[in-house]
Amino acid sequence: MASNLYWLIVGSLFFFGIWAAVMFYKHPSWALAMLLPILVWFVFDPLVFALGNALGEGSTLHVLHSLRYLLKAIVTPFLLVIAFDQAKRAQVQWTDDPLLLLGLSIVILALLVIGVIQGFAGITLDPVILEGIKQYQPDTPIGWPLAAIATLAILMLLGWGVTVKTRAPWLLLGGVLLLVGVLGPIIFSLPSVIAAMTSVLFVLCLLLMEQKLQKIAPNPAIR
Repeated sequence: MASNLYWLIVGSLFFFGIWAAVMFYKHPSWALAMLLPILVWFVFDPLVFALGNALGEGSTLHVLHSLRYLLKAIVTPFLLVIAFDQAKRAQVQWTDDPLLLLGLSIVILALLVIGVIQGFAGITLDPVILEGIKQYQPDTPIGWPLAAIATLAILMLLGWGVTVKTRAPWLLLGGVLLLVGVLGPIIFSLPSVIAAMTSVLFVLCLLLMEQKLQKIAPNPAIR
């Protein structure tokens, strides 16, 4: 059952990837330019789980899960690039400060380093079966994903600014949903496959926010 749900997640994200590519072709923006490669990670993550039982325990599945943890640490902070572009196009006032862009760049780099150190470097993955799916998990709990939490906190702050300016809550809502997906398994023992579904809703929220911004604040800088 869980495996089928992961395939559904993969299919949904693939569809959203096509939608994002069409949107980018018609109305390019820096947010979409960043979202498209990030979508590769969003698809890869559930795909590894979907293939778990087919691949079985072994080096291939181990490498795929190792790569999954590495990509999660590297990619997550770059969600702030999407949020910043959408906030800037929504004319959130403090996004015009060049020092903010510099500060955001430093924060992204710092979060990337923290994410790699905490969520990838030095972890040992052991084979387990969870929710009926063969997978590899750290032999000791990683703990609270600090880099992801900080990333989503900043994203939600930018999302709040966008909501105030545009009356469109999609960026803020997407951040809240993805944070539930990150913290749900830790706090509420939320099944991983249910938590993974929040990534689908998050991407949908980003695309809906893009649609809104294309009408009121197109991004001419990328043309």
